[in-house]
Amino acid sequence: MDEEIQILFNNLRLMDVDLDMLQKQYKVPLNASMFVKSNPKGMAVLLHTMICLFDDASFRPLFSVCWFPYTLVELKEFKQIALQVCNDILGRD
Repeated sequence: MDEEIQILFNNLRLMDVDLDMLQKQYKVPLNASMFVKSNPKGMAVLLHTMICLFDDASFRPLFSVCWFPYTLVELKEFKQIALQVCNDILGRD
């Protein structure tokens, strides 16, 4: 799994994602150790970043009520929106 995690972070860097800046901005760890224990906010940062890279103008407004997910309620809302966006990207209902 370490190799897959390294590939993920390398690909994000190749897409000009500044992981250090994101980590400082949101104050969550964004490194390989985030996959060892629960880090829902870190995963949310990565997912939000990738979704916005895909189509920032269309998807960023959808997250306006729950970004950054400081509370469990906001995190739940974020997950619901992210799932719907991913299904839309994949062409699923």
